[in-house]
Amino acid sequence: MEGTVFAQWLNKCYKNELNELFSKAIVEFNNKPFDASGRKYEEHPGGMYGAVLMQREGRSVELYLDGACGFESIKRIAEALGITLQWNKESNNYKNHTFYTAIIN
Repeated sequence: MEGTVFAQWLNKCYKNELNELFSKAIVEFNNKPFDASGRKYEEHPGGMYGAVLMQREGRSVELYLDGACGFESIKRIAEALGITLQWNKESNNYKNHTFYTAIIN
């Protein structure tokens, strides 16, 4: 669940930064052919587990993070964006809750 929520936040708040981070992978992806159904899809562009590129004919490329891959994978992508996560010891006070502070560099 942590990875999913964190990925959703990054998708919403860092769309431009994610596109810039994956710009080389997006250019390479644009050169790939569509399949018979008029789609193309690539997981882990640029070797980043948790990222996904997809496109339908006549539409622009969509990049999104799939947090189902786990928190650590999304954390690595956040770190590549310059975001540092700091675990908060307040997490010890709550059952089934973990708190992080995102430090934007």
